[in-house]
Amino acid sequence: MDTVLLPGGDVCGREGQSTGRYACFRQDGEQYLGAPAGASGEGAATLAYGTTRILLHAERSLLPWLSAGGRLGIAFGGGPQSAQGAAFMPLHMEGRVAFWVLGGLDSEQPLNLFVTALGGLGQVDASRKIAVEECQATGGGCTPASNEQPGGPNPVRQELDAYVKLGQGFAGLGFGVMYRFFGESAAVADLRAVQTFPSSGTSFSLSLSYVVRAP
Repeated sequence: MDTVLLPGGDVCGREGQSTGRYACFRQDGEQYLGAPAGASGEGAATLAYGTTRILLHAERSLLPWLSAGGRLGIAFGGGPQSAQGAAFMPLHMEGRVAFWVLGGLDSEQPLNLFVTALGGLGQVDASRKIAVEECQATGGGCTPASNEQPGGPNPVRQELDAYVKLGQGFAGLGFGVMYRFFGESAAVADLRAVQTFPSSGTSFSLSLSYVVRAP
């Protein structure tokens, strides 16, 4: 599962959505086109859970302490499509190289550690809840929205789902541990941090794998 560092500041206001940093949606599924009053619609930077991935992984040794591999799979839990953006891309394609600390990929010792450099194609979505108070014509310090809101006018107060959509390229580093069972199987835990582009952001993820050595 991806954990995303969500930026703070103007989340569901005009600036936050017009720059594509956030896309905010009402409970009826319509994208929010209103105008928050004052500091309403803002939030602090925070971590949030996002998309989940199911991947197939293949890897082989290049040198005694170095291996190369790749991952292919799909991601679940993408957010709805915004008016300015494309639909969620579920495809995940990744290449990586790994440096093995306690012996190579094919070492027979039970416990091994590795450091990875990785990159590929994939999208990361995450969301947060934002409470919004709508700007009124009689209120001071704000200008009510002049555009028509699909699904009907915005209520005075409501809670929105604010989505950040990151990617669709990424590069990063990881650290992991492999424990080899008796026979040709092993378990792997892999913690990674990636930076996405061109929609820039930082994501952290922990993956758990069951490994079978090919003949």
